[in-house]
Amino acid sequence: MDAYANWLGTPEALSFQRLLAEKEQNYLLGLLPAEHLDHARNKISMGVLQALAHLDKGQGGTPRKQLAVDLFLLAQKAQQNGRTEQAIQFLTRCIDAAPDFTEAYIERGVARCSLEAPDPAGALEDYAQALAQVPGHPLALLNRGIAYARYLEDIPAAVSDWEAAAGQGLDIAKHYIAQYKPYL
Repeated sequence: MDAYANWLGTPEALSFQRLLAEKEQNYLLGLLPAEHLDHARNKISMGVLQALAHLDKGQGGTPRKQLAVDLFLLAQKAQQNGRTEQAIQFLTRCIDAAPDFTEAYIERGVARCSLEAPDPAGALEDYAQALAQVPGHPLALLNRGIAYARYLEDIPAAVSDWEAAAGQGLDIAKHYIAQYKPYL
């Protein structure tokens, strides 16, 4: 298992995941405007990327890893500016440069679901790849559950993923469980 996968289980990584989930939950509850959610996502993403860059330096980081981080940042900017297809292209190049960059698979899955004509099959492939790299990754489970519910209408699979994510402390998953569990 690579250093990134090991880092994901650290308290630092979990705090980033919980903070993002808290901001998204506040947005869903109408307590946080969309622009504040975007700002929070940017700050959290920068914190994650800085932690990963520090991690890479400790292991003799490679130019390919730096290229992957740069492409990931470009993808996020493209997505924020409504250029989803361009974001997917950047994320694909990011994954080509660093196939073990789990977050890139998750972000590409989210972007694929954000297309005008969503690509849930591609998104589910990305979430499966992320989960193959980091089994039980809470954000991959959360987003795969959303894809199951919205595009495949597979509520049992969605709730199962959300319960697993909630079990790891991702509180926003509890919101989805409460919303969809009555339809089981």
